[in-house]
Amino acid sequence: MAEPCIIGAAPALANALANATGVRLRRLPLTPERVLNELIKHEI
Repeated sequence: MAEPCIIGAAPALANALANATGVRLRRLPLTPERVLNELIKHEI
């Protein structure tokens, strides 16, 4: 019964990253390496 609460965390973190950086990550998990690679790719 506790797992549905955990499911909402990943989309919330992805939205927070998108709001903070302007870069939308669409694959999970959101690792620091993936975030950094996307920021470099988008020249931020």
